[in-house]
Amino acid sequence: MAQITQWTRRLFSVALFLCFALCFAAAAYGAQADPCLSPTVPVTVMTDDGKPPNGVVAGGFTAVLNGDPVRVTSVARYKGPRRVVIVLDTSRSMTDKIHYELALARSLIASAPPEDAFAILSFSRAIQQQVGFQQGREAVLMRIDSLSQTNWTRDKSRGETVLLDALMAALDMLRPARIGDAIYVISDGEDNASRTSQTEVTKRMESEQVRCFWAATIESKMTTTILSPSVSNGPDLLRTLAKQSGGAYVEIYSAASLAAARPLAWAIENFFEVQLALPAAVHKMARLRIQALDSSGTQLEHIELAYPQHLAPCKADGTN
Repeated sequence: MAQITQWTRRLFSVALFLCFALCFAAAAYGAQADPCLSPTVPVTVMTDDGKPPNGVVAGGFTAVLNGDPVRVTSVARYKGPRRVVIVLDTSRSMTDKIHYELALARSLIASAPPEDAFAILSFSRAIQQQVGFQQGREAVLMRIDSLSQTNWTRDKSRGETVLLDALMAALDMLRPARIGDAIYVISDGEDNASRTSQTEVTKRMESEQVRCFWAATIESKMTTTILSPSVSNGPDLLRTLAKQSGGAYVEIYSAASLAAARPLAWAIENFFEVQLALPAAVHKMARLRIQALDSSGTQLEHIELAYPQHLAPCKADGTN
């Protein structure tokens, strides 16, 4: 009887130990798995003249958040499908450019892998017909065809432009946003009638990590540059949004320069998922800086990185 009691006590002790061990492991795993402490950001790598790099980033990346180094835990090329909302400016200032604006939209769709999804909206003094992702590529292409058959010179009601309102509508089409989402804007960048402010659009793009790419249809030939923070041509509004969101822009000055937009299509498709390990969850917008390294751990020269310039506060669902 005494022997049975002794074995019972030993079994109870072992069970109690295992219970504590499992609880500790579960707590440790929960802390490690906290999505607020392991955000992922999209990073595109280009040469400083706007071309895709010949090789890979052999040494990976370093990251700094609000001036403090944070650990990069994983780097992987994104292999999932992309979602892109094409935003077309059909205001009066675009009348002579609409034919190659539509060509740019068709080219983007034609160059994308079949698994990528597209939506489209157009705008002038108001947001016009929208074609959502659920309607498919063919419906988007049909909308482009219908725009190409419009006699724009007869339409005298397109003097006002609601670019920022259109960007907000594009963000709504992407809800709920996911990594890799992009808005592809084809416009001269003018806005004179939006009710939405630039601050509102910027906050939405940063908090939802949607990248903005701009094919800037301008009046005269300028240097075509992509991703470089030193670029100063073009309206500040879209240039700033492209930079802060991790997107890019190029300048298109005639139908003959449509090929200049090809790096935009490449940048939409090709980016890294860079996962960070944070010491604490972000509760207000935090400044993010990322650098690319070579195999020796030295910062790469002649390389431009496009990534969200701020990390948004962590939401209730664990996303930034």
